Amino acid sequence: MSKKHILQTDELRIRFTAWITVVVQRAKIDYIRQQSRQPKSVPLDCIAEDEICSDNIFNNAIESAESFEFDDENVAVAFSALSLMRKKILTLMFVQGKTAEQVAKILGRSSKHIFNEKSLALRQIREYLGRKQS
Repeated sequence: MSKKHILQTDELRIRFTAWITVVVQRAKIDYIRQQSRQPKSVPLDCIAEDEICSDNIFNNAIESAESFEFDDENVAVAFSALSLMRKKILTLMFVQGKTAEQVAKILGRSSKHIFNEKSLALRQIREYLGRKQS
């Protein structure tokens, strides 16, 4: 083998090693983020039956649901404040039940763009409703 060929092979190994290191690091970070987003669950076998059937759990849920005032008019105002594109995206996804990929094809955008716009639209609505609650 020539010296030039050995140097090229070494350079390729170095590049591959650097690339695979970055891929593995990002995979680890993604895995940790995914695990932290998932709610912690406990097997039902570990919980006593009287705790599962307790009326206390259901009463707390009802009280918290009743304490949140949900006004259709506020939601309508928040929705009307969205841009036309975001209104279309939310309507197609939540009213018509389309997936992000289907919406992307309909609107001629990428599915990533659709996910981003949906998230921003929902955040905008939440912020508006949060200001109204205060």
